[in-house]
Amino acid sequence: MAKKKQDYEIFEITLVKKQQLSPSFMRLTFGADEVKYLQAYAPDQWVKLIFPKIAGEGVRVPDGVTPYDYYRSLPEEIRPDIRNYTIRYLRPEANEVDVDFVLHGAEGPASAWAIEAEIGAKIFIMAQCEFPDHRAEDLPEIGSFVWSPPTGAQEILLMADETALPAAIGILEQLSALEKPPKVTAYFEVPYEEDCLPTPIWSDLNLQYLPRNVGAWAVGAQLIAAAHLVAIPEIVENAEKQVNDEIPEDEIVWQRADAADDSKFYAWIAGETSAMRTIRLTLTKQRGLNKQLLNFMGYWRKDELH
Repeated sequence: MAKKKQDYEIFEITLVKKQQLSPSFMRLTFGADEVKYLQAYAPDQWVKLIFPKIAGEGVRVPDGVTPYDYYRSLPEEIRPDIRNYTIRYLRPEANEVDVDFVLHGAEGPASAWAIEAEIGAKIFIMAQCEFPDHRAEDLPEIGSFVWSPPTGAQEILLMADETALPAAIGILEQLSALEKPPKVTAYFEVPYEEDCLPTPIWSDLNLQYLPRNVGAWAVGAQLIAAAHLVAIPEIVENAEKQVNDEIPEDEIVWQRADAADDSKFYAWIAGETSAMRTIRLTLTKQRGLNKQLLNFMGYWRKDELH
């Protein structure tokens, strides 16, 4: 009898290649037989990478326990570090998946691992998979991504800092492959000028990279400034500016758009949490953008190690 599918599968992956893309970005290629079953439903599809505190230590979830409950049950001193990362490229025929890491020295477990890891190093991945021996009723609800533009979208706003850049560039790649790509305005904030990674281009794409080292900008400041200036089509503005829409500091900054299929405008915005909070309020409360058209995600916090 086929085992019942869980929402996520945990399996070991092996580092097979490292490629320095820029001062702040490194592409790591991982391999495993199970990768052929890994799914990427959207350009911003994310997985959880698990970095055991003890080298070589396995991650084996007992039967009947969800992976996250098992993780939370472990003592903090041995609990693995878990970080979310976007699937950059998936090659199931080769059992390989690419993940782009943002490098910021040895300050966090993921960055330190990416810098120091040698080919053959192993970690674990928690990801949605579809195995051929599972019945349709065993499959989970598709999740772990946000990007889902309305079929009628004619104008799209993208805003991302370096942590969301792999997903944002993946979105541009998907849009550029359309027979008639939509009008896109994109603002990408990165640490250095050399981090302005190549993207597809087309006539209706207005992309501005915003390197922080040009003018010594604070994290998120240029994206916040852009939110005050970006053009909001009148057709998507609320009749009244939204009020009393603030998000408490202790709440997660995360909202999925609930746009109708015939909506003409769609926004996808991701980056540092406090900046995302400010940008959301700027676009909705001050600029009048209907929040049903806005995806905004706090990918990380300035005061936490990654």
